[in-house]
Order: sequence, then structure tokens, then C-alpha cells
Amino acid sequence: VTLNSGDPQTYYKNLLKSKRQACKTSTLNTMEEALFAQASNATMETASGKIPYSLPAFITPDGLAPTGFTTVQTLSPATNDGWRNQTEDYDPTDPANTTSGLVRAMDRMWHKVRFVSPRSQTEYFESDRLQKMMIATNLDGITLIQSLTRDANDRLTPANNLGWVAGNVAYGGLPIEYISELDTALVNGGAAIASDEPWFYYINLEYLYPIFHTEKYMLEKEPMQNPRQPYSYVVWTTTYYNLFCRSRRRQGIITPTGT
Repeated sequence: VTLNSGDPQTYYKNLLKSKRQACKTSTLNTMEEALFAQASNATMETASGKIPYSLPAFITPDGLAPTGFTTVQTLSPATNDGWRNQTEDYDPTDPANTTSGLVRAMDRMWHKVRFVSPRSQTEYFESDRLQKMMIATNLDGITLIQSLTRDANDRLTPANNLGWVAGNVAYGGLPIEYISELDTALVNGGAAIASDEPWFYYINLEYLYPIFHTEKYMLEKEPMQNPRQPYSYVVWTTTYYNLFCRSRRRQGIITPTGT
């Protein structure tokens, strides 16, 4: 650090800055992984809990409280109909079926959560509100959507391009996002998502967002040393935050029939 800081004219790389950047990247990656962590009443809902809520704590297959919970943010969805997320299901053995398949479930869910289509591609990129609406699924889900999209056409477009839909799948002008955490995330009380029965989360981040403590956001502690490594330092950072949901009715999930 001593030889790689100070006057920018005298060093090739700011080592301390790169260390701080790596630390913040690691923190944000950890927070992203926590978004799809298994919901835990003991660590999230109770007053003594110290772990932020995850998305599965607010978005459940039956719209009620997650397994092990009786309340969500201290409110009971069993007695408060308005405090339930939207739900739909589809037949995983015949996802292309027009009456029980995935596309019909997506059509119904779109209206239930009141998603809005951009009138143009430019409007999507210019509108913060539209960018807060997203559909999330795992690798099996995104490839299923790609297959349904491809099979719905009588020919490949553009011509001779078998992978023309890869990475470019949308519904109503909003992107369907592949979330790698859902490939291994534990959901629904600890049961993993079956490879042939993907789930689809409809998330509206206008009504579900993180709240950070103003004095505890990536706050750096003083450097620490170990007597056995006097020339090595460790700097811990502290971040206080939690997810806050102000409308579960604007969130939804599509699951296989019988989930």
C-alpha cells in the first residue's frame, strides 16, 4: 500500500483502491445470494433475528406465510387477504398446453400483479418504474421459455439461427431474467426446485426494496493485525439493511401444479 498510493504520478496501480473495490464487490455478491436464501422465521421474522428477509419470505407458492412462519413483517396473511402474493400454476408435463400450460399461467399472472408493457424499447430503458418489474427463473426455466418461444414459430427467425432466442427472451416487453442462485437455492421450506418443474418469480421492486442504515452502510472498521503476521492487515466492513415489502399483492409466483 505504501508503494502504491499517494501521488498518481509515482505509482502504476492504486492497490488500496482495488482492495476496497474487491471488498465491496464481495459484499454485494453476498447480498445478491441472500435474496433467494431459504426463509427462516428464527433469523428473519423474530425480533432477535439478524438476517435480512429473502424474496422467498415474501413470495410463496400458496401466497401465505412461508413454512415455519405465522406472520410476515408481523402481519398474518391467513387473516389478511390483502397481505398475500399472487399465485398461478401450470402442468409441467405439458407446458405448451393452451389451457393448463405455462403461457396461460404467465398471461394470468401478468394481469394479477399489474405489470405494464413499455410502449417502445426506448421507454423501458428510460423508465425507472418499468425497470423495477422483472420475471426471474432458473436455468431450466429460461431454457423452457426459449424452447416454447422457438416452437411457437413455423420457421427460425432469423433464418438458420437455432439459438436466435437465447439471451433475448421477454414477455410483454419485460425481460425474463436467468438467476443462477435459483439453480441451487433452497425454497419452500428446504425443498430444491426440480429440474423439470421450474418456478417463475414475478417481482416488482417498486413495492419490494432494501432499506439501509445511514450510519452502517459498508462502514469500514479499523485495520486489524495478527502478531504472527505483523505486515498483513484485515479490514472488516459492516452493513445494516433489510428487505421491506409494502405490497405482497404486487408480487407473484408461478409453480408446477401440486407444489
